Amino acid sequence: MNFILITNKLSKKSFSSFKSKHFSINAIDYSQLTKLTFIDKNIIFDDTLLDLENPISYLRAIREKISSHKVLIFFVIELINHTHRLDSDSLVLRKYPSRYWATWNSFFKILKASGYENISIDSISDIKNGAESSLISCAPKKVIRKKFLLSVIIPVFNEFETFPLLIQKVINKKLANFEIEIIIIESNSSDGTRGLVKKYQNTRNIQVIFQDKPRGKGYAVAEGLKKAKGDIILIQDADLEYDIDDYEILLEEISSFRSIFVLGSRHSGSWKIRKFIDMPFLTHVYNLAHVFFVKYINFLIGSKFVDPFTMYKIFYRDCVYGLNLKYRRFDFDHELVIKLYRRGFIPIEIPVNYDARSFTEGKKVSIFKDGLTWLYKDIFLAYENIDYPIVKGKR
Repeated sequence: MNFILITNKLSKKSFSSFKSKHFSINAIDYSQLTKLTFIDKNIIFDDTLLDLENPISYLRAIREKISSHKVLIFFVIELINHTHRLDSDSLVLRKYPSRYWATWNSFFKILKASGYENISIDSISDIKNGAESSLISCAPKKVIRKKFLLSVIIPVFNEFETFPLLIQKVINKKLANFEIEIIIIESNSSDGTRGLVKKYQNTRNIQVIFQDKPRGKGYAVAEGLKKAKGDIILIQDADLEYDIDDYEILLEEISSFRSIFVLGSRHSGSWKIRKFIDMPFLTHVYNLAHVFFVKYINFLIGSKFVDPFTMYKIFYRDCVYGLNLKYRRFDFDHELVIKLYRRGFIPIEIPVNYDARSFTEGKKVSIFKDGLTWLYKDIFLAYENIDYPIVKGKR
């Protein structure tokens, strides 16, 4: 594989470890880059890219030049951890103390705003304190859409009463700056829901996945993620506990590049987010269990979540690029949030409307069946190694 190193000055410290893995590397100056004719040569930027205060316009110009070629982009740079007091929401790099630095969050957003995809990070086993060299890889997008494509993933199992209302609301939803694709994963319901879902098999902008048996919400969502083509992912349950009208406020943070990962928090000043009118004792059990597991996860990974288990999880599809998601039930909510956080994607939490349904109305999560497994699974998720896959081969 042939590489071109783009640099103002050869950074031996950050480049030596990468150089030993590859060959045919030519070092050139930034100013020469726009004069090159690209064939199948790939590009490496060393950390002098951070000498540019705002590299977005520069990276956009490069993308326009190389988007028709099978080119991979690599960045060998030092990133500041999100625990440092930097403006991690900014699309402009900040001086700290005498040169420009970026967090993984801010650099990811810079690449997305510049028109790159398949973004991944390597060379670190976890996000750690302080600056260290990281290898970031990506590819230029061939086509830049005028609007974002939003993939709404809807796992469905035994939702005969609520599915028709929910799907019609999503179909009718109009969002400025967004086109919507809907992915329905039906898990062989026993109450007639499958028949309702079949009506949408040949509907424009809707993909339907039929599973031969129920394997859990997590398994269904993972299947949907494999089929999603959108720039942005939104997970939507079919039970009408959440308000579709909250889409706008949640997506505004993503589409404006102010955030990479958004959670729709069900808390509105009170920890009592569930109210089962017919089961008051169980209401207290579930609310207390929620508080416990939030504090439990925050303790394990050093986060400050308020409601990590919310159904509303919105993120760029690149966030889960190469991520191995293996949990099948409601432990998937724990796995997705913990792994994204440990990858360096720090969510913002935005209050949303929430109307909890009871078990007699179809609620499926079991604090006893599921909760006991979360105790040890969360520990495993907090300490297992996370792969940061580098883009390999052709796109």
